Amino acid sequence: MQHDIKRLLAFHSIENIGIILIGLGSALLLQAHGATELAALALTAALFHSINHAVFKSLLFLGAGAVVRATGLHDLNHLGGLGRKMPATMLAFGVGAAAISGLPPLNGFASEWLTFQGLFGAAGTAGIEPLARFAAALAIGGLALTTALAVACFVKATGVTFLGLPRTAAASNASETTRPAVVAMSLLAVTCLGLGLAAGPVSSALRAVARVAFHDGPPLVTVAAVSAEPQSSNVAIYAALSVGLLLAAAIGIIAIASWARARARVRRVDTWTCGIAPKPAFQYTATSYAKPIRLFFRRILVAEREVSVEYHPGTSFPSSVRYRSEITLLFEERVLKPAHRLSLRAANVARKLQGGAIQLYIAYMVLAVLVLLWWAR
Repeated sequence: MQHDIKRLLAFHSIENIGIILIGLGSALLLQAHGATELAALALTAALFHSINHAVFKSLLFLGAGAVVRATGLHDLNHLGGLGRKMPATMLAFGVGAAAISGLPPLNGFASEWLTFQGLFGAAGTAGIEPLARFAAALAIGGLALTTALAVACFVKATGVTFLGLPRTAAASNASETTRPAVVAMSLLAVTCLGLGLAAGPVSSALRAVARVAFHDGPPLVTVAAVSAEPQSSNVAIYAALSVGLLLAAAIGIIAIASWARARARVRRVDTWTCGIAPKPAFQYTATSYAKPIRLFFRRILVAEREVSVEYHPGTSFPSSVRYRSEITLLFEERVLKPAHRLSLRAANVARKLQGGAIQLYIAYMVLAVLVLLWWAR
């Protein structure tokens, strides 16, 4: 629901930290019940996702910084059409968006796959108590929902920012970011792809660390696959390199077909919009794109909407329509803010207790001694 591009990325840091903690929690649960092999797999997932998050989130923040630098805008609803102005930034940001959304063959998918395998192991291991298995099953559903919402979120962020027509003059006048920034984003984008394609060797190396942490002997060897053990029937294998090659072949076929079609005679015309020239106002905004999700979660988001219509004098024809929509972050309003106010009150009380008077401090010590003597008695 966030339309500030940097705040959106910050909220996704919370999501990815949650994924990391799911891996750690699964590892501890499995280790406590003696499933050391699956525990090492879950810990590997947490370590792998920590590395991946550092890479693709850095890439996305660099891309967002390039957009803000070029336009001076944070609100996705005021952007659009930047792909023509900033093609390198769009490509790099798109790679980061696909990686954080958990799409193969990038690195985000590999670590989330491992996390799912750890959860499936926790939910399906017979020696684990039923309540813990039920919690693992709930976590599988929650992680799947989170992954789907991440895809929808970054389709919004990438599409609304870089595609379509510019919605403001600032977006229309934007230009590509500096060359060092492009180089930095390119290196991070290549790293996302490299970690994804080399998920097997990387996960094997991290799994060696995990097994040492659990005192489980020498690590097993995996070759171009993300799994706990290639011979095990309990863990599904994801061959990252093979998937990457298949996707590369598919992209190549599509590119060749597009090139062949482009050589044919094509008549280009404007988009048909009932005889009116296409305008930025006809496009989806970040708010309108996210509205179906907002309606689905309306009990949680507690959305407020206000629509005001002004009419031409003496007619029933509207001259302008104003729309305002806000959501309430329940956890922030009902948990974080009250806790913040309580901490400030406690700090004010503590500040009054520490007034700087030596007599007051001596009184505190005498009172503490009396309390200890009474306690001892």
